Order: sequence, then C-alpha cells, then structure tokens
Amino acid sequence: MKIKLLYQVGLIKKIKITIHVPYKVKLLLLGSRDGFDVNTFHRLCDFQGPTIIILRTIQGDLIGGYNPVSWDSFTIRINEPDRNKLDYYHNYSRGIPRKIWKILKFFFPEPLFKVEKKPYFSQTSNSFIFSFTDKSNPVLSRVKPERNNEAIWNNELCGPSFGLLDLCMKDSNRWVSYWGTYEHKITNSKILTEELIAEEYEVFAFDNYNPIINS
Repeated sequence: MKIKLLYQVGLIKKIKITIHVPYKVKLLLLGSRDGFDVNTFHRLCDFQGPTIIILRTIQGDLIGGYNPVSWDSFTIRINEPDRNKLDYYHNYSRGIPRKIWKILKFFFPEPLFKVEKKPYFSQTSNSFIFSFTDKSNPVLSRVKPERNNEAIWNNELCGPSFGLLDLCMKDSNRWVSYWGTYEHKITNSKILTEELIAEEYEVFAFDNYNPIINS
C-alpha cells in the first residue's frame, strides 16, 4: 500500500527517469521483521544501488526519501607518514571506497599507511525526501542545487541520512528531521533535538539496477 502512494505525486516517474531503465522494487529491510538498529541497516542495505526509504512514526508522520546512489558506512582515508616513500600515491589520501582499499592492502604493506575510517557525503542532484502525512497536501523536497555535495550522509554510526539531518536515523528507532539541505521541511519538528520514533520503516531497492549502465 505504501508503494502505491508514491504514484500520487509522480515520484515513481522521477525515479524511473533517474535510473534510466525499467525496474521492479524489492524489499531489502522491514523494521518489524529485521530490526531497527543501525548495524542491520548497513548490513542489508549498503552497496545496493538506488533505494527508497519509507518511515511511519508513532507521531503520525509518513515520510521517506530516495537515494539514487548506494548507501555506505564509511570511506577509508590514508594518511602518509612518509611522503617521500608514497608521493606517487598522494591522491589516495583524499579518501577512497572500501573496495579499492582491499586492493591497495594487497599490493602495499599496511605499515606504510595510517588508516582511518571516515564518514562522508555522497554528491547527487537527484535525491529527494517526501511526506505523505497530509495526503491532501503531499510534500516533495529535492536537494538544493547549491547543497548537492551534502545530499547523502554515509556514516556507520547512523542509518539512512539525507543532508545535514533533513532526515536521519540516529540509532535504533529514533530519527530526526530538520530542514536545511533540501528545499522543504517534511515534518513539523521545530528544534534539532526533537526526535521521531519509528513505528515501522522499509527500504526498497530495484531488482534490475545495473551500476555500470547507471553510472
């Protein structure tokens, strides 16, 4: 029933344009079935391509968001203890995906590097958050063009996070939603410390998403 609601404000059309291919949605996570904790979210939803998040709160909100890029937990940052030895590889110090880090560890002795796990933003212009709390006046809130470098926050200490707390799972079933990175507010939260308590939440991905086609 919740997925059908997405058609009412044209979100499915927007998603289809974004990923460029026909698709079927598949359920990755159901809070009441799989759990509401942060680790479960990252275990089931990281590296799954574009996803839709839908959240129902005990306060009566029906809200969510669309992330057109994969969720992640952190990036690996390499700091160079001896720049003379590693000058050729200096560009890697900016932060690299975990998959590339596994390859680097194979070729280079680990003591040469000081390794840190860092949360990071994913840049995209196609993410949005939404609210169906008032079905007669649904809200679609796209990321602000000037803030698209802060569209998606990847952090192993929290669950799905859009912008700077525009919609963020803090831990377990506690969420916050505070306006800033996206165009419109999707809740009535007036202060940053005001928490939303999840009654249920779902994460959907796309059966035939191909990261090569859609890169």
